Amino acid sequence: METNSQSNDELPVVEFVLNDAGQSDLFLADTTKIKTILGLAGEQAGKTSVGVLWLRKEVDAFWDVGPFNYMVGANTYKVLKQSTKEKFDEVFTSYLGYYNHKDDYFQLMKNGNEWGKIFFRSQGMDKKAAGDAFIGIPDCRAGLGDEIAKWQRQFYIRFRGRLGRLNGPFFGCGTPYALNFIKKDIVDKFNEGDPSILFRRWTCMDNPSYDKEGIETLRRTLTKTEFDRLVLGLLTKAQGLVHQGWKEDHYLTEVPRGTPTYIAGVDWGFDHAMAIVILGIYGTNAIIESVTKIRHLGPDQVKQLIFSKHAIYQPKLWSAGHDQPGMIQELSEKLPIQKYFENVPELRMVNAGDQKVSEWIQTYRLKIIKNIDGIEDFDDEIETYKWDREDDEDPRDKVVDQNNDLMSALRYAVIGAISMGMMREKNPKILDTRDRVSKDLFKPVKKIHDWTDS
Repeated sequence: METNSQSNDELPVVEFVLNDAGQSDLFLADTTKIKTILGLAGEQAGKTSVGVLWLRKEVDAFWDVGPFNYMVGANTYKVLKQSTKEKFDEVFTSYLGYYNHKDDYFQLMKNGNEWGKIFFRSQGMDKKAAGDAFIGIPDCRAGLGDEIAKWQRQFYIRFRGRLGRLNGPFFGCGTPYALNFIKKDIVDKFNEGDPSILFRRWTCMDNPSYDKEGIETLRRTLTKTEFDRLVLGLLTKAQGLVHQGWKEDHYLTEVPRGTPTYIAGVDWGFDHAMAIVILGIYGTNAIIESVTKIRHLGPDQVKQLIFSKHAIYQPKLWSAGHDQPGMIQELSEKLPIQKYFENVPELRMVNAGDQKVSEWIQTYRLKIIKNIDGIEDFDDEIETYKWDREDDEDPRDKVVDQNNDLMSALRYAVIGAISMGMMREKNPKILDTRDRVSKDLFKPVKKIHDWTDS
C-alpha cells in the first residue's frame, strides 16, 4: 500500500464543465440549508460525475476544520467498483490519499498525516441485512448515493442515519428505473415546497459529449416508456413489475364502514426482515390496514410482536411462511396460525399466489389505507417487485428474490383468506395489462417495441 507523503495543505484543482440543465444547481446547493439533493437523468448523462464532484467540494469545505468521514453508497458492489469508483478516482487523485481495498475506504491524507476516511458501501455487502455495513462509521459529514433508484428504502434510511449526528447533507443520483421511495420521500416533498430538498432532472441530450445520432437510434429502438426513463430521466413505473396493476386509486383515506374479519400474513425473516400484513375483509373487498417490516428480531421479539398485533386486530387466522414449523407449532397454542397453503396446496408456489394477489389488485378488490405506519416500505416493495430477468430479452419465470418481505406476507394473507373461504367470486374478471395478457398473466413475455405505452 502506497501513501502520498508530499504536502497537500492546498488541495489540487479539478476542472469540470457542468451543464445548466441541473448539474450546476445541484453542485452549488447551499448545504447549510439543503440537506437532501437529488439528481435524476438518463443513462450516461453525467449523474455520477456531478455527484462525485459535489462530494469533493464538501471535503474541500471542511479541509481546515476536520478531520471528518464521508460515505459513498451504491446499489451493488459491481456498480460501486466499476462506475462510482471510476468517477471517484478522476476527482480524488492519489494526491489526496490512498484506497484501502481490504476495508473499502479511501484514506484522506493531509500533510503526510491521516485525515478522514471516505467509506464505500453497497447493499450487496450484506444481503441479509442491508445497511449493517454502516455500523461503526463515526462523524460522517456528507454522503453520496449512486443509482439511488435501485436502492432499497431500508438501505437508504440506514445510510441517512449515519449522517444524522452532524446533520450532514445527502446527494443522491441515478436513472429513475422505478417509482420507489425516491418519489414519495424526496420528489413529492420537494414539489410540495420542502426547503431542505433540492431536486433536478436532465436528459442525455444535455450531455454535450453524447452522440446525437445515438439519441435518435434509441428513440427508434426503445418503447416510449423506456425512452422516457433511460434517455429523458423521467420517473416511470419499472418494467416487468409483478403487480403492475397497482395504482394511485388503490389507496383509501379511511377504513370502510362495517365490521371486518381480519386475516394476518407473516413472513418470518430471521435471516432478513420480518414482515406482517393484516387484511380487513369487508364482504368481497380486502383492505390492507397494517403493514410491519422490521429487521434483526430474535425469536422472542418476533413472538411478542405477533402477540401485540393479535391483541389489536384479533385475526381469524395467521397465515404464516412454512420455513419455521417450530414457531408455528409453539404459537398455535395461543392463537390460530397455520402454514399459508395448509388448505390450498395448489397455491403453494410463489407464482400461483402472486397471481391471486394480482387478480385482486386488477379487479380493485384489494386496496390499502393511505398513510398507515409502514406505508413507505410497502410502496417501495410493490414498485420494485419484478420478474427476474437476465436481460430485457430473456425473461425468466420467477421473481427477484430481494426486498420482497411484505410482498410475501401479503401473498400469505391473501392465500389465508382464500383458505378460509373468503372473497369468493364465481367468475373473477382478470384485466389485461401492458406486459402480460390475462390468460397468461404470470408467464413473462418479451417486450414489444412500440410507442403505445401510456
